[in-house]
Amino acid sequence: MCTHDRIEGIFIPLNYPRDLLNDLKRANYDGDGIAAFRIWKQIKECMHFDFEKLDNRMNTEGLQWIKLTEFESGWGHGEWVRQLIGEEMILIYPNCD
Repeated sequence: MCTHDRIEGIFIPLNYPRDLLNDLKRANYDGDGIAAFRIWKQIKECMHFDFEKLDNRMNTEGLQWIKLTEFESGWGHGEWVRQLIGEEMILIYPNCD
């Protein structure tokens, strides 16, 4: 049984590091917080952006509220995404409901 959150807004697909996401999934299922932290650092470096997790919001499986803090264009993301720095948004994990 799944609970689906209702969210409104614009979906911005980002190129993502598939291998690192598979590693992150394994670390999460294994409960290895140290490995997950290290992998998130690699993901942020690879995607040339950074964010703060917003734990004061309702987070569910596959959805993480974040505030974008850094963004470097030219790595598969358009320059226009820079206007989202400082904004609260939801990071949606690939292949989640």
